[in-house]
Amino acid sequence: MTTRAPDWRLPAPMPAIRAWSPYYRGQLIRGRLSIEAGPGAHAFTATYRETLPTGQLQLGGPVTPAKRSLYLHLKEVGGEAQFFLCLFPQTQPVSVLGGYMVGTAIIGPEAQPSLTRILLVRLRDAPAAEQWGGYLPPGTSIAADLASLGIVMEHPEAVDRQLGQFLSADSDGGVNQIPPSEYRAILDVFDRHWLQHAG
Repeated sequence: MTTRAPDWRLPAPMPAIRAWSPYYRGQLIRGRLSIEAGPGAHAFTATYRETLPTGQLQLGGPVTPAKRSLYLHLKEVGGEAQFFLCLFPQTQPVSVLGGYMVGTAIIGPEAQPSLTRILLVRLRDAPAAEQWGGYLPPGTSIAADLASLGIVMEHPEAVDRQLGQFLSADSDGGVNQIPPSEYRAILDVFDRHWLQHAG
């Protein structure tokens, strides 16, 4: 990487993540990720932004390139949200990065640990943060959203299918979440046992 690494973005349904919020279930959310040189000889830092109905969410943290993966541990600026990304290692020309994103839903009645696939598409010219991002309406074409950002794909229908399949695999609608009621039921069993056998 150079002194300033490429600007990355998560466009539309494909270059995005599945919404963790129960209020936006099944929708994709676009974000923006930039990676820059950080302190130290081989250090990089990342800044990730999402435009939510409640305002801008911004997280930052270290990028750790490893032989078999690229890791990002991001913490909310002025808040307590944290996301962890485990991505396939970058390959030249680094046109896309993909992997998993773990965290907790930001908008919802209960905290739910969540896991989803993520895809980041490298953009040549990034629009201003306030002009881009947020939840995509259901049924929006990922390829069309990418085209609006200057990435015009030759076979948009095939791209939509491939990206939709990638982002939706592994779970119901592309998001793995533990229902709080299931966790509380297990917690109740073990808490009772622990307390009955205390001291």
